[in-house]
Amino acid sequence: QSTIFRDAREARGAVSVQVVEGVVELRGALDRLSDIHHLERAAAKVPGVRDVRSYLHLAGTDAPNKADALDAARLILREGM
Repeated sequence: QSTIFRDAREARGAVSVQVVEGVVELRGALDRLSDIHHLERAAAKVPGVRDVRSYLHLAGTDAPNKADALDAARLILREGM
């Protein structure tokens, strides 16, 4: 985390980082798209990281994984399943 947030200290409280077997998951909402891209790139450069799964999104928008779930729920409701 210290490496990822070195140049993005203001994001530290807004982003959750979880690492399992070399896979980094980033979750949270940020104000600038450039900050999201910076954190994704920084995480990918950490030695031992095999993959980065980013669920980061702009503040005021749905998280990518939540947007997919909401779309599926809407489809089910629309089709009456």
